[in-house]
Amino acid sequence: MLQGEDKDNAEYLINTLQNAIDNIAKSFVKDRGLDIEPNMSPFVGVSKWNPECMLGVHYDRLSGDRTLWWTIVIYLNDDYNGGEISFIIKDIDFTDRQNSKYRPHPDFDKVLKNNVIDFALKPEAGSALVFPSDFPYMHQVHLMKPGKSKYICQSHIFVEGYDPTNEEHRKKYNAGAQYER
Repeated sequence: MLQGEDKDNAEYLINTLQNAIDNIAKSFVKDRGLDIEPNMSPFVGVSKWNPECMLGVHYDRLSGDRTLWWTIVIYLNDDYNGGEISFIIKDIDFTDRQNSKYRPHPDFDKVLKNNVIDFALKPEAGSALVFPSDFPYMHQVHLMKPGKSKYICQSHIFVEGYDPTNEEHRKKYNAGAQYER
């Protein structure tokens, strides 16, 4: 359990990140002319991506989940190698073995040769990326190369009315196991 100055510093960091996420979400819905108040995740955390880490092709909205609308990622540093994010805006089922030839290579330097991805980037420190959490926005985080770690803060804008701290809401919104497209 943190105490004293460590606790104060941790609370300051969490509050700063939560305020940044809230401001990004409000700007995002306003810029798109949406007449909603963003329903934000109450959870804030920092993820550390060490060298050799990666995350394969996926949607953030899992099968049967009806809670997520958009994903927000804040990039806290950019002095690492690898770790790019790429998007594939195609109707490809990567769980089907016949489509394995289309699966992007984990190493970003090699993925550029197969023309599967639609766009990719390595965001600068302090930048934020907001994108839909489900179909057709498949994405992956490419292999982190030797050197420094990457730090990000990720959050989500939930559907209106959803409260992730409410057990009944979790059952209602996450009850299905079907593959939604």
